[in-house]
Amino acid sequence: HKAIRRQRQMCIRDRLEGAELYDDRNIAIAYKGMVEYETVYAADNLDVPKSAIVFSVVNKTGQNLTIGFFDLHVNGVDSGHITSHSISENEENLIEVRFDELPEVVEDIHASGNIMFDDYSTSDFKF
Repeated sequence: HKAIRRQRQMCIRDRLEGAELYDDRNIAIAYKGMVEYETVYAADNLDVPKSAIVFSVVNKTGQNLTIGFFDLHVNGVDSGHITSHSISENEENLIEVRFDELPEVVEDIHASGNIMFDDYSTSDFKF
């Protein structure tokens, strides 16, 4: 009974999984789910959250770039963390944005950030 309830809860939790959130000529961003870690190893005993939202980022530019998430809200709650990731050219990259406490059900995701190209020019995104 407990296992069935847990499985049903996971199905509800992941109903947004695979949803494309943003797409332009430079990148495509899709929601891939959530992860929670038992232990997080961090320098100087930093208080690193054990949860994260996982995004798939497809880089369509033909050059390496850096993507920065500056404002991530899930169900209206701010993640409280900013992050930037190097994104390889012309392939899917899975990136994690840390979150202090993830909800049981992901109903909506909103984020903003920017992309920095090799020549240091930037482009903003928002979803």
